[in-house]
Amino acid sequence: MKGSIDEFKIFNRALSAEEVINAMQFPPSVLAIDKVDITGEEEPNYFIVYPNPAQDHFTIATKDQLEKNANIRVYNNIGNLMLTQKVTNDNQTIYIDCIPTGLYILQLTNGNVVSAQKLLKE
Repeated sequence: MKGSIDEFKIFNRALSAEEVINAMQFPPSVLAIDKVDITGEEEPNYFIVYPNPAQDHFTIATKDQLEKNANIRVYNNIGNLMLTQKVTNDNQTIYIDCIPTGLYILQLTNGNVVSAQKLLKE
């Protein structure tokens, strides 16, 4: 079937122009990038999540000073935004009793820095 999507991947960072071109030239299974930049060094975590797995809440601890507009977004495994909350201190508890169990992506936006981590809710 022409025009159908066989596979898609979500990255926790913007791809370089070279990576996009390579992704278009090779089968999707060839391109696999997970928290590694083009220098081969691991991307630093800008926040820590605990407990993980979580039940009704989790705490995020940030390593950098927070901007006024810092926020955390919780996305489910198909990319739907489930929760958004402003982050006002560097050790903040987020309550997730309103969302079902499953695997989630936490996206912290702090000024120009966007960082993401996985969270399992039991």
